Amino acid sequence: MLRIVGIKRSETPDLEFVLLQNQGSIRVKLKGHAIVEESKSEEAGPAMYLFAETECIPPGNFVLLKSGIGESKWGLSKDGSRVYFTYAGGNQTLWSCLEGSLHLLGTQHTFVERKDRATILSS
Repeated sequence: MLRIVGIKRSETPDLEFVLLQNQGSIRVKLKGHAIVEESKSEEAGPAMYLFAETECIPPGNFVLLKSGIGESKWGLSKDGSRVYFTYAGGNQTLWSCLEGSLHLLGTQHTFVERKDRATILSS
């Protein structure tokens, strides 16, 4: 179960981040999770980031989402914890201007249509 365990808002995309941790007992696929900020302004829509990586996060490991540009990779934190570093890929910050709560949304269900039986047999 992924949970938000830290956030740093900044005016600089390379310094702004959200830190997640898999606090469950099984691996969690990152793809399909989304971070959404609850906007307190009616004029501004919520800031949102949708994870597209198919990376599996083992129990106890972290995910560090930075607003800036970079290449996703596994690494170690200063205390030796395993961290998956990933980037939103923008030149702008995602959450620095907004003051709302952050929500982590997870995949509840995935539906894939089956191929027609005749199509399967003819393949």
